[in-house]
Amino acid sequence: MNMLPPHIPFAQFGQSCSKFFRLSDTCNILVVGNTGAGKSTLIHHALDKPIEKGITRGISREPYRNKKGSVSIYDSEGLERNSKQVKEVVLRFLEKKKQSKNCNNRIHLIWYCLNYQSANREGNLEADWINKLANYAPVLLVVTRSPRNKESYVEQLISQTDCNLKIDTVVRVRAEAEMHDELLEAHGLDRLCEASEKVLNDRTNSLIQEAIGSMKMSAVKWIGEGAFLRGLLGIIPGTSYAGIVPLVRNGILKRMFRGVSSGFHFNCTEEDLAAISKWSLLLETSAVLQEKLSEVDWQGFNSMTEALQWISESIKNFADSFLLENEMFSNLSDTLSKWAEFSWNLPFAMHPALAIFFVVETAFLAIAWMQVLEEAKLDFYEGNSDVDLKSRMDEKLQQMLDWMTQWVPKESSESQSYAAT
Repeated sequence: MNMLPPHIPFAQFGQSCSKFFRLSDTCNILVVGNTGAGKSTLIHHALDKPIEKGITRGISREPYRNKKGSVSIYDSEGLERNSKQVKEVVLRFLEKKKQSKNCNNRIHLIWYCLNYQSANREGNLEADWINKLANYAPVLLVVTRSPRNKESYVEQLISQTDCNLKIDTVVRVRAEAEMHDELLEAHGLDRLCEASEKVLNDRTNSLIQEAIGSMKMSAVKWIGEGAFLRGLLGIIPGTSYAGIVPLVRNGILKRMFRGVSSGFHFNCTEEDLAAISKWSLLLETSAVLQEKLSEVDWQGFNSMTEALQWISESIKNFADSFLLENEMFSNLSDTLSKWAEFSWNLPFAMHPALAIFFVVETAFLAIAWMQVLEEAKLDFYEGNSDVDLKSRMDEKLQQMLDWMTQWVPKESSESQSYAAT
């Protein structure tokens, strides 16, 4: 006689979360709740895996995973034993996970377990504690050992419009059958799986934005380094543009483009860099920028800080006057302004126009490339991995070229005020 394999509720977890699983290889879930809430029993039946016997201390060292690895569940110590210490351990664990730049290491969902008897008693729901947990990940309230169709006091409380609990959803579960006056059948694990997938899907877009923000932070340090080193080339005695290796073949620019690409988890090879250097639009954009900057009398400024601050405001004012809402120009202005404040109080008596050109050119190219990679990454998360980076960079460069032909970076009263201070 053929025996059907046992039904494992979380065996195929993630089938409806394809977008999330382009961001992370697994969904990490932390299970918290009082001693006796049935946390270990819940994990055991969700995954059909043996759970360590005895009382869990702190957080389980390794998570319990389903066979395909799409879900990883961490057990935690019951809150009734040294409650304050346990809560501190849980919060430290969540904070450490939150700091990780790798989404695979972060906690994505929290199951807060409360058995049905406790859920029916007023005062057993620690609102402040739950809301602290919700600062780290969405919280699902799992009412354990619950009747199938009987609502608890806690569920009624949460349904009230003035409830300030940060709980995404409530799921009633009885992980294993129990015999009392009658057989109480197991139920709810499939609903818990579906609810977890739904909350995960709702959370995915914000997780993607967090991941993109982390990638941009990683990329920006390479842009700063590239701009600083190229700016120095315009200050060093004896430097001239003719003596600099052609655009992008220059070692500094190569290092920067490769670093920005790695920040977005793209591999920028030597062949890619060689191809970039041949882009006619890139060379044309740089030539127009150099011509525009040569029109300015840079002797009126005392340092790179003053000059960069002025250019930043010039770009911002020009964009505002033409109602340009493109994020690229906003990022460019902000980047130059931050660099001006950071470490550019350097005199440039040797080659001021050249130094400024190198710095602003680096900013133009890097911001455009970073936006191309950001858009490509967002497309990847949507399921489109066939992206032509060169065509996208051409579009950005054409936007910059069109904008630059209209930009008139002439000195203004603002620049004179900087020079006078």
